Amino acid sequence: MRGCIRRDVYNATTTMECWSPDELPNLSFSHIWSSSPNFIIPWFLAGIQATAPGWSEVSVKPQPGPLDSMSFSMPTIRGRLYVNTSVTRLAGPAPVSLSENAQGLGNRLTFVTNFKVTATIPGNMRARLHVPVPPDNRIDQHSTRGMEPVHPHCVQLDGQKTVGSLSPQGRHLAMVVGAGTHVLEWCFTEADATHSKIFDASATVNSARLHTTG
Repeated sequence: MRGCIRRDVYNATTTMECWSPDELPNLSFSHIWSSSPNFIIPWFLAGIQATAPGWSEVSVKPQPGPLDSMSFSMPTIRGRLYVNTSVTRLAGPAPVSLSENAQGLGNRLTFVTNFKVTATIPGNMRARLHVPVPPDNRIDQHSTRGMEPVHPHCVQLDGQKTVGSLSPQGRHLAMVVGAGTHVLEWCFTEADATHSKIFDASATVNSARLHTTG
């Protein structure tokens, strides 16, 4: 924030080399080193990383944190890549058992019931899309409600249920896709519909829309 304020003071249109000319009289008003932390946004928040030379293969593993929605576009030598992430949260009283999926909000909790990644992949590129492994409380509802069990690694790719590939760390499920627009999300089940009726869908929505320049 301090850097942005000082940039306005000196009418600089890009990142400055130092805070002010007092520190470096011949400072540059276009200094890429000062903007180096910005890579955290595409690499980790949007989760876009090249995994093969020439952007022939990429990994898309968004980590939106508390954000409920996020859009990001990134130019590559093969075309612009678009990623949209949406997280569905429901708020309600805490059940008897809690999981790491629950976030405290006073005497209420929010529960993530769906995680969806929509990605538009340019031509001549393959992408490995990731979603987090669904929390245990979401899967356990089937056994407690006498419903048909759902595979713990079940995902929906472009509307079709399938089993995702578990990441080496055991935290994400992945599917490989080619060019075009694809949607990867958790499997929506009868248990989710029942869960939605129990909890009050009144969680505060936080959203971010981010775009690269270029």
